[in-house]
Amino acid sequence: MQVQVITSLISNLRRFRTLASLHSFPIVSDLLSPEVNDNLFSLNSSHVQQPDVMSGEAKNEMQDRVINEAVSIVCQSNRYRPRVYIVQGPPGTGLNIIRVGHGANNEATKQASYREQRELEQGKLAEADVVFSTLNYVGNSIFDSFGSDTNQSPWFDCLIVDEAGQCLEIDTFIPLRLRIPCMLLFGDPEQLPATVLSQRAQNANFGQSLLARLYSLFKSTDLIRMLNIQYRMAESICRFPSAHIYNGELLTDPSTQEERAGFRLKPYAFINVLNSQAQQDVVSQSYFNRAEAECIVELVHYLTRRASIQLSSIGVITPYRAQLALISNKISPRLDIATVDGFQGREKDVILISTVRGDAEELGGHSLGFVADRRRLNVALTRGKYAVYIVGHAKSLTINDDWRLLIQDARRRQCIFNYKTRSNFYWLHCKKKAE
Repeated sequence: MQVQVITSLISNLRRFRTLASLHSFPIVSDLLSPEVNDNLFSLNSSHVQQPDVMSGEAKNEMQDRVINEAVSIVCQSNRYRPRVYIVQGPPGTGLNIIRVGHGANNEATKQASYREQRELEQGKLAEADVVFSTLNYVGNSIFDSFGSDTNQSPWFDCLIVDEAGQCLEIDTFIPLRLRIPCMLLFGDPEQLPATVLSQRAQNANFGQSLLARLYSLFKSTDLIRMLNIQYRMAESICRFPSAHIYNGELLTDPSTQEERAGFRLKPYAFINVLNSQAQQDVVSQSYFNRAEAECIVELVHYLTRRASIQLSSIGVITPYRAQLALISNKISPRLDIATVDGFQGREKDVILISTVRGDAEELGGHSLGFVADRRRLNVALTRGKYAVYIVGHAKSLTINDDWRLLIQDARRRQCIFNYKTRSNFYWLHCKKKAE
């Protein structure tokens, strides 16, 4: 008889445990029923001396403001006053903060018995200035002693949640069992949320993050700070996401644009595959598009052979695994190809996007599936540093409002081009004057 491990229930057991005792956690009641005028979310912008843990000066005014406000909240005179601070970080805007704290003595841990190992780990937690952990792991019993005594002050002053938009809301609550009074949420609810496989769970909004829920309530107020200068993309790439996703507030750093302007190809284009036809794999039910795959392969060959771009500098993004497999079978295994979800948090010099869905008749004029997800579109568009080339069937995509606006924008900027078969991509080369 063979036994195969399918999954672990530990993560879900920690979530159930959190739900059972949620009523006893500080700040949770305010987080479950938040209001704009709650003191929990009020901001204090008074200047505070930056501590030694910062890796150099902030790059711009908003980064400096966020650093000082966050430090002010954590180092306030009433250190146990409940506070929640929210920072939205669009693509390419991130802060660089060095890690501090005690390193683990792995050899000592490996040689110890289970009981000794637990004692060693708890000792390290007690000595550390900063503890790095996943949210769910804080549900481990090793943390129990750091929040069990309600008569003592909280052991931890602050919880900092990075990529808070990709966390399940219930997981964000797990560390609060340690009675942490202050929470700093950093992330972008306009990008992809946590991956939830169960359709029933998705329908129940299980994948929504605490950040996304608070963002939906507070985004029209001044309770959310948005880092507004990006250092990744050429301005031509950033232009549509900024206007359509971030209300025109996401700006490109001038020095970044100056450096990106030296790229000899057009930084942004929509390649309209005229003979596009999506098909569905009968086994996986995933979609693929042979015409788009051919276009992607020809475009990669052109970029590497005619434009002398390194293969390692190119990334291919597609929403469907069947399309990923099709392209992978036609080209060098060294080419970096991934789904949109797999590329979140990453970047490449040149990004090619295969949208797959088309033509309009095949779609029945109704739906693009999860290609229509605005957050998925935003992630795909913002991975490229020097160039982003979108490959798709324009007529099919215009049944979706977001894609229709993107294609209208591309036409207005004269950066939409038709592809039939074996096309020469000479039109990707820049003219002397700027776009």
